[in-house]
Amino acid sequence: MTGDVIKVVLIDNHPLVLDGLKALLETYAHIVVAGTAVTASGGMAEARRSRPDVVLMDINMPQMNGIEAIEHFRVEVPDTRI
Repeated sequence: MTGDVIKVVLIDNHPLVLDGLKALLETYAHIVVAGTAVTASGGMAEARRSRPDVVLMDINMPQMNGIEAIEHFRVEVPDTRI
C-alpha cells in the first residue's frame, strides 16, 4: 500500500451503489477513491491506470462477473487486493 493513504477502485453495474460506496469511503481521510466503473473491463482499465491498493467489486455483473474478473485482475494488477 502507498503510505498511509489507501487507493480504492469501485466496480458495480448499479450507479446508485457506486455513488453510495464512494460517498461513504470518502468520509475517511485515509481512503481515496481513485476511480469507479460499471463493468469489470472498465474497472480493469481504471485499475491499470490508477494502480489502486484495493478493488472493491460486485460479484454479479453483466458481460464478466466479479469472480471471473478476479483472475484478470491478478494478472494485470498483481499488487492490488481484491
